Amino acid sequence: MNARYLFRGKYGDTWVYGTLSQLVGGLHVYDSTGKVHFKVDPTTIGQCTGISAIKSYRGDKPEDLLIFEGDVLRVPIEHYGPDHPVRIVEWSGGGYRIRGVGSETGFCALTSWPMVNTAEIIGNVHDNPELLKGSTDS
Repeated sequence: MNARYLFRGKYGDTWVYGTLSQLVGGLHVYDSTGKVHFKVDPTTIGQCTGISAIKSYRGDKPEDLLIFEGDVLRVPIEHYGPDHPVRIVEWSGGGYRIRGVGSETGFCALTSWPMVNTAEIIGNVHDNPELLKGSTDS
């Protein structure tokens, strides 16, 4: 499936991935066959950025490493010291950006962020709200 048009959303407690569609009664995500669809919670919908992380809590398959809107990233970079900064992936101003949490509240475009190649997905804003408090423990 083309990552450019890949979405995810929660169907109950389960994340479903596929193509997003507006149907009578709400937003649905079709699976990769295009035959099965799930009505998802609209507040949980996020689009794939098309960029991969080096590591993810979801697993180590290529599709597990794809970064989605709403993912929480950590970047282990020396000049940040032992508390690696946590960043949230958002859609804003016509593109994806990363925004800091806690005392690190700045933001920049995801594609121009020099540390994107070292990003680790440590959670998402829906399942891991504790990460939004600036904690960097995983």
